[in-house]
Amino acid sequence: MTAPNVTGHVYLVERKHGAKWYAKYRLPDGRQVQKMLGPAWTDKGRPPAGYLTERTAKEALAAILTDARRGALASAGKTGATFADASAEYLRYVAQVKKIDTATVRDYRGVVKRLDAEFGDAPLEAVTPDMIDAYKEGLIAHGKLSNRVIVRHLTVLHGIFKRAKRVRGIARNPASADLVERPRVDYSASSTPSTAGRSSYSSPSLTTRRTRRSTGWPLSPACGRASCWRCAGGTPTSWAASCTSARTTPTAARRSTRRAGRSAACR
Repeated sequence: MTAPNVTGHVYLVERKHGAKWYAKYRLPDGRQVQKMLGPAWTDKGRPPAGYLTERTAKEALAAILTDARRGALASAGKTGATFADASAEYLRYVAQVKKIDTATVRDYRGVVKRLDAEFGDAPLEAVTPDMIDAYKEGLIAHGKLSNRVIVRHLTVLHGIFKRAKRVRGIARNPASADLVERPRVDYSASSTPSTAGRSSYSSPSLTTRRTRRSTGWPLSPACGRASCWRCAGGTPTSWAASCTSARTTPTAARRSTRRAGRSAACR
């Protein structure tokens, strides 16, 4: 009988309070688990109790893989990670792998800072939909954040647990919209201009046409002829029949020009 395909490796992660050794391994059922093994010892000499060198970290991983192959891994359903570990991995993933824009990453970091204050020390599997729903209700009751921002918090939570399902093998996403209802957000109110606003807008060309129509005065240069009413005085009627600038006059004047004939236009 073929032995279960259980593999893994160790890697070092720099954290705020020092480097830590992590193990990432695949269980016989195909799930991937990421687990913190312990703080890293990088100095010379014997490490203090609880600290791991690269060699001892690999030995710890080998013991985990052996238990997994035997089916004796007591914590196969647990990741050993906290919510803060999962949120840090999510920020790394969106910034370095997905490479989303820096402004969005900065926004996510601000949201994660608040989420870590609420759930950071909790074991990843211990965060439930009820806890997330209570967090949402607290934000709504506090009244300082809009529904749009609260939905963003829930969206980031969903992303954190979605990534944790992939790399840590958790069974479900407690921030799913099926489990935690989102507050209502009217996205059309601020993004769609009102009908009144659209009807009151006039393009420059329309404004120009209205000005010409009301004054009868062309916006093109005068022709300079003595026979032109604009140059030598006269009325819009005589100008419409005598000036070569008639092509830029209002519609009524252009029609008068055509009726008068080109023979009357000033040359």
